[in-house]
Amino acid sequence: MTDTEPHELKATELRLLGHFYQNDFRLVLHKGPASVDIGPPLSTWRSMAIMMALIGLIYAGFIWIAIASDAGEKFGPMIWVLLLMIGILAIAGPVVGHQLRLRYLRSRCPLVSYCFANSTVSILGGQSVFDRDEIYALIGLTLRDSHGESKSELQLMVHRDHSFVPHLITTDLSGSAQASYGQILREFRIATGVRTMIAEPEGLLNRGPIQLTELT
Repeated sequence: MTDTEPHELKATELRLLGHFYQNDFRLVLHKGPASVDIGPPLSTWRSMAIMMALIGLIYAGFIWIAIASDAGEKFGPMIWVLLLMIGILAIAGPVVGHQLRLRYLRSRCPLVSYCFANSTVSILGGQSVFDRDEIYALIGLTLRDSHGESKSELQLMVHRDHSFVPHLITTDLSGSAQASYGQILREFRIATGVRTMIAEPEGLLNRGPIQLTELT
C-alpha cells in the first residue's frame, strides 16, 4: 500500500463480478526463480476418478432398484436402454464439463503471477499487469448473488485514482472463500509478501455481516 491510498477497503465496496460458477479445481502454487504463479493443478486424474466412482455408485443404486422392482416387466425392455443412456450422460457429462473448464483455465494461465524482477503482479496470462504499489490485496470473496445463493470468487483489488477497482480472476460455486482460496492465498502471501485477504459473511449459513480478514 502507498500513502496515496484513500482508505481501507470496506465490505460495502465488494461485489461479485462473475457470470458463470461451478465446482472448480483446487488452485496450486508454482514457485520458480523468477516468479510465483497460481494456476489449476497439472493433473486431475485423482479428482476425476473419485467423481466418476461416486457417480457410478449412485447409478448402480438406481439399477439395483430397477432390478428389484422388476422395471423391465412393468415398463418394457426400453427402460434398460433409457437407464443406460442416463448412466452414460451422468458419468460423461461432468467429466467433459470439468475437462472443458480445465482447458479454459489453462488457456488463461498463470491466473496470477508475481514477477520478482519487476515487482509486478499479472493476471489471466498477462492480460493485465500491475505494479506492486497499485495492489491493495488478492482477495477470496464470498457474497450472495441476486438469487440469494452464496458464490465465491478470487479477485485482485487495485487502488487507482483514490478508488478501488476489482479484477475478476476466477469463480467457484462455493459458499466459502476460506475453503476455496484460503490455503492458496496464504501460500502466495508467504512467497511474495503481497497482501491477501478473505471476505465472507459470518455465520454457518452466510447470513451475517461481511468479515474482512487479512491472511498472515
